Amino acid sequence: MDKINRRSVGSEFVHVCIDDASRISFSQIMPEEKATSAIAFLNAAVAHYDSLGVTPSAAS
Repeated sequence: MDKINRRSVGSEFVHVCIDDASRISFSQIMPEEKATSAIAFLNAAVAHYDSLGVTPSAAS
């Protein structure tokens, strides 16, 4: 039987945030879907919207 070289296929996870009022979006591709990645994405999204003058508020 011949040996077959196979590359393992990885996974990446796209996190997306869209502001309802302005429809401005922000996304990042993360290497995994752990809480630390989600928190890092949320912090980056808030910083991005803050730089545009868009402030987050609680959903009503």
